[in-house]
Amino acid sequence: MEPTFTDGAKRALLHAQDEARALGCEGTGTEHVLMGLVRTGGIDAELQRRGVDADRVYGACLALFTQPRPPKRTGAAPFSPKVLHVFKMAGEGAGPAELFAALMKAPEGGAFKAMASLGSSQ
Repeated sequence: MEPTFTDGAKRALLHAQDEARALGCEGTGTEHVLMGLVRTGGIDAELQRRGVDADRVYGACLALFTQPRPPKRTGAAPFSPKVLHVFKMAGEGAGPAELFAALMKAPEGGAFKAMASLGSSQ
């Protein structure tokens, strides 16, 4: 059974899957979820508190992709096992802030690595 999310979190997750397809990825990873959260503005206050700009976070996520691939035009970009674990950590009814907090508790994920590259994973 998949957890439920607030409307803001659902929008961010749809954007995350769009990002994954646009980057030619077969699945949606934690870095895509972070990109979706940034695109929707749902974590602006948290980023400001950490002293990082949303554009820099988005760029740090993009920097994780060293091999450009053509966009994936059709089909779903399913959530990776790491993302499913993040969903469990975020909890039932999670919003953007809870998803972000859970991403920052997953040091093996791309989202954590992107934030760490900016000196802001804590």
